[in-house]
Amino acid sequence: MVSTNDLTGVGGGMPRSSSHNDILQADAPVAVLSNDPSATANMPGAPRILRRPRSFQPLTPEAVAAQTVQSVPAPIASPTPQQEQIVQQQAALAAEHHARLRAEAEAQAQAREAQVHEAGTRETHDRGTQEAQAANTASLPTIRVSLPDTNSLREQRERTMLTNNELDKLRWSVQVLKFVERMRASETEIDESVQIWIEEAITEIIQCASHPQPKPEALYARGDLLASGAFPTYVSKDLRSAFSDFERSARMGWAPSWFRIGRDYEMLGDIARARAAYGRGVNLSDVGCMYRIGMAKMLGQLEVPEDMPGGASLLQAAADASTVDTPHPAYVYGLILTGELPSVPIPLEYFASPDQPSPTYESLMPLGREYLQRAAYLNLPAAQSKCGWCYEHAQLSFPFDPLMSVQYYSAASQGGEPEADMALSKWFLCGAEGCFDKNESLAWTFAERAAKHRIPTAEFAMGYYLEVGIGTKIDLVAARAWYGRAAAQGNTDAAQRLAALESSQSEALSRAQHQAHLHERLYSVHQEARKGLQETQSTRGDLARRRTLMMAEASARRRRAPQGAHAPRATPPNLHIPSLPATARPMRAPQSFSDMGYQPRNDKDCIIC
Repeated sequence: MVSTNDLTGVGGGMPRSSSHNDILQADAPVAVLSNDPSATANMPGAPRILRRPRSFQPLTPEAVAAQTVQSVPAPIASPTPQQEQIVQQQAALAAEHHARLRAEAEAQAQAREAQVHEAGTRETHDRGTQEAQAANTASLPTIRVSLPDTNSLREQRERTMLTNNELDKLRWSVQVLKFVERMRASETEIDESVQIWIEEAITEIIQCASHPQPKPEALYARGDLLASGAFPTYVSKDLRSAFSDFERSARMGWAPSWFRIGRDYEMLGDIARARAAYGRGVNLSDVGCMYRIGMAKMLGQLEVPEDMPGGASLLQAAADASTVDTPHPAYVYGLILTGELPSVPIPLEYFASPDQPSPTYESLMPLGREYLQRAAYLNLPAAQSKCGWCYEHAQLSFPFDPLMSVQYYSAASQGGEPEADMALSKWFLCGAEGCFDKNESLAWTFAERAAKHRIPTAEFAMGYYLEVGIGTKIDLVAARAWYGRAAAQGNTDAAQRLAALESSQSEALSRAQHQAHLHERLYSVHQEARKGLQETQSTRGDLARRRTLMMAEASARRRRAPQGAHAPRATPPNLHIPSLPATARPMRAPQSFSDMGYQPRNDKDCIIC
């Protein structure tokens, strides 16, 4: 057999001089025995034949004579039968070898082609799916504005590093601190990269505000940082220095600072200066100041003469100008329009328009719904929870829509609203026909989170779930403990179950009794809300269902609240809005000015000299 090196003329196989046998075999046909599949990829049916290359050494006269003699057929001896048999066997082996190589090469080529086709098909399918989902998503309502997250903050940081613009760095720093506060409010774990950004952001804010000619925005940011005390590891709470920063930035034209100044004066009882500060903010169209003076005119506060038309006008202007930082005016104005705040008595004639010369609460509800959804869109958890309740019970011109209800409740839950957690627990306890199945594990998770905020209905739910075995194992001892906590807060259902369990003649609730309670208390309520509504209003296809469940599961994954995490809120003086009847609104209504969004953490000890 001839080696590959002999055929190609490389390596040590090529002789330096021609021998007689070399010349005799120079024209003998040989088959390619390369193991490279690519060499046989385009091979025809029969093995490809090459001829052995002649020696590069010049032939001697004797060799030429020998070649001439060999070229004459007569003298050549006929091969013996044994030699012919050997040649035939070698040819057969070579043909078999090449056939195998060709088959392997063809198989590999087909496999590569199949992979390319499969990749192209997958890419086309994925692209088509993404386009279809994008088209369907566009038809779904966007219930809240997108706030900065870790990825967007990282991209913003990279852009600011490239531009090296101090104002851009300052605004990025402010967004980082707001993001951290949102994560803390929702008990969500904070990434290590964000932990590093905190120090970077605080350093940037302090440096910008310490400049010989600081920007008013930087002074306001440092004042907010000093007043909040939210990052004591880096900056201690200092209300006096914060007030100084607010005052300097306000006199430099930064409108939001006037509201902070007015609020501090109001908390100190200096009503005249508070009113003056709010008034200057109104002149600069600050949302918070317009809202505060508008409420004062309607309720006769801040020693301002009662002026219903003027107050309603200012409140509407504040609601229209609501922002992510100040979403409460839109929420409160929506409650007023829908008749959900009877303690703010605005005569209906003040809402008259050419289209509605004699308005009623019924006719104003669609407009009120728009303002409620606007506040929810601006990520106000109370408004999101309210919209979830309205979609669940088909109230205030909202249709019955379980998917939208769960989406709004999930958004409120992620914003730290415990009432929304309890509402989600009820939804997943029973499910919604045609929308999503019941999920007892999620029902337990949301009830547990709400119960740790000491909500009586959630504490009762924990006892009930432990008694029946919903999302957890049956544990009557723990059930009695939870029933006791709820009963101590006045929950009558918990008191009844506690008495029943303590009675020697009573047994724990069975699954059959549980189903009867569901039909009595939840299914019937949802069926009543569904009446008179088209089925198409309650569903928007698989994509809406997927988005609903994704939002609920994302809310369920956030870190659970610590025991007793719901701290009492400070109540600024001279503004108290009574709570609403439970039948009108199950969620807690704004109780005070601070409940409407303007209390910076514990500022009741504010001392300004």
